[in-house]
Amino acid sequence: MEARALLDNASSASFVSEGLVQSLCIPRVRQNIRVSGIAGSTPRSSVQSVASFLISPAHHNGKKIDVTAIVMPKVTCDLPISPVPFDLSWSHLTDIPLADPAFGQPGRIDILLGVDVFVDVLLHGRRTGPPGSPVVLETGCSAAAQIQVHLLIMPTSM
Repeated sequence: MEARALLDNASSASFVSEGLVQSLCIPRVRQNIRVSGIAGSTPRSSVQSVASFLISPAHHNGKKIDVTAIVMPKVTCDLPISPVPFDLSWSHLTDIPLADPAFGQPGRIDILLGVDVFVDVLLHGRRTGPPGSPVVLETGCSAAAQIQVHLLIMPTSM
């Protein structure tokens, strides 16, 4: 199954939507965790479970990454909020396979990969273009973060 993910190196944890966990019957471990700053949660919000699963790139073979994520009713709003035009004149991007070719179209985010996973996804490549154009970082998921969840039922001890 494919799931859309967002890489967020400023998030101290990873998050997964309740809908994805339910649709894939991913086992959970009950925990009481305080969360703030995500999907409308307040500092008093508490989360009741975490789920563990593996992720890998959707469009090519790559390494599988173990993720333990806090289960939330919703990870974030659809992103981007409005369509983002992709400028084909950015020559530094023409030969890069994007993991999410529709990155500029609003869509549901199923998984937010925080700093706990960010360093595992990040590879060594980096491309810059002219001022005002995107900087591209190479990841194990190509140049964006759409991932395919290959093996989901993988409980880990927590």
